[in-house]
Amino acid sequence: MHSLKPRTRRGFTLIEMVVIIILMAVLASIIVPSYTRFWHRTRFMGAVNDVADLIADARERAISKDTPSTITYFSSTQTFKLEVTPPTQNTDIPKAMQNGQQTDMQSTGGIRGYQLREGTLVQEFSVGGKGGQGAPSPLSANQAQVLRFREDGTNEGGRITMVNENGYGAMIRVMPSTGQIIIDEM
Repeated sequence: MHSLKPRTRRGFTLIEMVVIIILMAVLASIIVPSYTRFWHRTRFMGAVNDVADLIADARERAISKDTPSTITYFSSTQTFKLEVTPPTQNTDIPKAMQNGQQTDMQSTGGIRGYQLREGTLVQEFSVGGKGGQGAPSPLSANQAQVLRFREDGTNEGGRITMVNENGYGAMIRVMPSTGQIIIDEM
């Protein structure tokens, strides 16, 4: 004899499984392109922020070491180089410290570099004017562009326009008297 217990339903029916798979496919077709655009934009803005950080570091080193520093961009290799000029001998340091011992005041400057990520390039690099609003410098393959910071952190002002292969663009502006860095997305 059959038991009088009702049959309990376990698992999904085939139609329920097909509906769930279709919903997952629709959601994936919406989310994946959005995530890809987000990833490309985030990667590009990371490169822009890295260059802005290098510029800020050049200004900070010029002030802290009381010596000029430069940011040089080489278009042939897509690299930026920060160079700090070694300071002259400080005569205020006691002679005992000048005899072969290196102090922070006597440090020999420094070099730091950054290579742009693949697919990102500098479209324009201009120096001078208010926030680099001077005449843009056309970039040639063998020419280096230089942004200089004086001992007090001031500079001529500069503008660096960066773009990438996915259509994103940004402009880094360096204000002349303050050295303030402003990033404008385009």
